[in-house]
Amino acid sequence: RRTVQTIETYGTATCASNQQPPIYTTLSVARASADTVAAKLRGWTDAQMPAGVVRTKLIAQSEAYAGYSVLLLGESMCSAAINLGPELTPAQLFGEAKTRFDAAIEAATTANDQPTLNFALLGRARTQLNLKSAASIAAAAVDAARIPAGFTYTISADGVNVRRQNFSYLSINQNFWSTVDASFRGLTIGGA
Repeated sequence: RRTVQTIETYGTATCASNQQPPIYTTLSVARASADTVAAKLRGWTDAQMPAGVVRTKLIAQSEAYAGYSVLLLGESMCSAAINLGPELTPAQLFGEAKTRFDAAIEAATTANDQPTLNFALLGRARTQLNLKSAASIAAAAVDAARIPAGFTYTISADGVNVRRQNFSYLSINQNFWSTVDASFRGLTIGGA
C-alpha cells in the first residue's frame, strides 16, 4: 500500500507548499486548465476571436498540453481520476491522453501549425509506446516517422511566477537546498 499524505510530493499539495512541487495536483490542474480552454475555444466562433488569432491553432495547443498532462499522470501514478470521475488505470489514462493528442493533431493540421502538429505527434507516439501492444507500438513508429529530424519544442519558464518555474534547473543550478562545497570543486587526481 502506498499512502499519499496531503503535503507530500506525490500528494495534493500546491506548487508553493513544499520544497518539491507535488506531481498529482500540478498535473491535474494543468490538465483541467487545458481541457477548459479547449472547450471554451470550441464554443466560440472564429469571428469572436481577436484579429490575427487562429482559434484552431489555440485548440491544437490546448489539446496537446492536456494530452501531455494526462500522459504524465499515467506514467507517474498507479491510478488517477479526471474531473472527480472514476479511478482510472494507467492504460485508461493513456487512452485519455491519446484522445487529446488525436484532437490536437486534427486541429493543428487544420490550422497548418507544424510545430504543434509535431509536438502532438510526439506525445501520441509516446502514449502509444506506453500502451505496449504490437499495434500501438507500430502506430507510435508511424507517428514518430512524421516528425522531422532535429525537431524541438521549447516551453518557456518564468523565474518569478512559481507555477512556471523550472524546478529541476532551480534545484540543481541555484542550489536551493544543497550544494557541493567549494573545496570539492575542480579537484585533480594524478594531474587529471
